[in-house]
Amino acid sequence: DISPHQTDFINIRGGFKVGLWYVAAFNLTFVSFVVAWAMLGWLGPKELIMNLARLLAAVVQ
Repeated sequence: DISPHQTDFINIRGGFKVGLWYVAAFNLTFVSFVVAWAMLGWLGPKELIMNLARLLAAVVQ
């Protein structure tokens, strides 16, 4: 349970909302890797990382 009264979320630079965004981003990343692994085995996370790297390279250019 996440609430604004938890000191570990209040003390984050940016405050409670930044802490929530961090938790949401971490959970999305974790679930993405688990789903990729469940669907494709060990090839899944590798493909996910490669596709994210290609996307990042395209955005940087």
